[in-house]
Amino acid sequence: MAKEMLERNMKNNRRVNHDTVNRYARIMKAGGWNLTHQGIAFDTSGLLVDGQHRLQAIVSANVPVEMMVTYDVEHHEGEAFTIDAGRRRTTLNIMQISGIDDVVYKNTASYVSSYLKWKPAGGRKVEATEVIAYIERHYSEIAELYSITRKDLKYGGVRNIPALVGAALLSAIYRGENQDALQKFCNVYSKNEVSGCENYNPRHALNIRDYVRDHRDSKEALARVESAIYAFCNNRSMLRQRDDCYPYNAAMDA
Repeated sequence: MAKEMLERNMKNNRRVNHDTVNRYARIMKAGGWNLTHQGIAFDTSGLLVDGQHRLQAIVSANVPVEMMVTYDVEHHEGEAFTIDAGRRRTTLNIMQISGIDDVVYKNTASYVSSYLKWKPAGGRKVEATEVIAYIERHYSEIAELYSITRKDLKYGGVRNIPALVGAALLSAIYRGENQDALQKFCNVYSKNEVSGCENYNPRHALNIRDYVRDHRDSKEALARVESAIYAFCNNRSMLRQRDDCYPYNAAMDA
């Protein structure tokens, strides 16, 4: 049925984004695609005007999916078309709508998203539902990440730990790095607080802060941040980038 519907696709529909199709297909295969008001739409002439990515995902996943289908949508050539013109919901929006009020989920979602995007081989952007499910599976480790990067109640405000650094901290937690050392790294990184760092080299945290500010997120940038955290926590006098100081373990980290 999905294939038949795609045969009626409007000729000037937007170009298919295969990353989006693959994300939808993964959710469908996992049984996580729920029936909502959003689905497939045909205009008054019978052309498919909304839902090509959903239909392509059904074909790719090769599983049946229950979905709303709307017919006779008014669409006239030369007029502005408002389908999908709204702002996309963020992960936090999805959590709010889902009734998730756990501070661990709210304050670590960006870190987990960055981790899943850059850490695994063939990393990718993930959907909000995947982030939420991942936090649920690894709650104890991610709660530890939250405890390291949480709001500083004494001074107010959130510590300035970017998503990429949070992802690297999660790598370090998985590989058993000392929590006190990671906390001190965050203190230096976010507040220039070097007290209690006699057994560490604060320069690693300060230098990597400058690097993160000046470079775009990438798998290579994550590896460099991980190296800085490793050098700091293990009191290395010089930073030598290590390709695998916190290796990904598909069995443990998936």
